Amino acid sequence: MIEASDQQFDDYFGLSVGISGDHAIVGAQYEDHNLTGSSTRDRAGSAYVFVRSGTLWGQLQKVVASDRAVNDQFGVCVAISGDHALVGAFMEDEDEFGNNTLYEAGSVYYLTNDTALMDNSAPDWTSPTPPRTCSSSPCRRAMY
Repeated sequence: MIEASDQQFDDYFGLSVGISGDHAIVGAQYEDHNLTGSSTRDRAGSAYVFVRSGTLWGQLQKVVASDRAVNDQFGVCVAISGDHALVGAFMEDEDEFGNNTLYEAGSVYYLTNDTALMDNSAPDWTSPTPPRTCSSSPCRRAMY
C-alpha cells in the first residue's frame, strides 16, 4: 500500500495517480499543509512522488505549488512520463506571474526530476532550471 507520510483525514490522497517505470505521482487535492507542515491553506492540495524498489514503494518527495492558496486543489489530476510530470490545480485563480485574477480559471504545473540519480538517492522534483522560461517552482502555465 502507498500512503503519504503526512496523511490526514479528508486529503483525498489517491484520487489521481500516474505511473511511469519505477516512479509514481499521487495527488491529494484537499491536503492543507506546506512542505514542513508549519503553514496550512484549506484545500490548497499537494502531490507526492514515489519510487519502487523491488515490490515496495517509498515516498521520495512531497510537492506543493509555490503560489499555493486556499482551495486551489493542486493535485486534482497528475501525469508522469520519465522525469517529467504535470500537476493540475483546477481552482487556481492567477496567471503564472500572480496577476490577472480569474476566479477558478485553473492552472497546470510542470515538474522535472533534473537531479535524479540512477539509484534514486537524490530526487528533486521541481520546476525546470534555466534556460527554460519558468521562474517559479514548480513551474506553472496558466490555462487561460
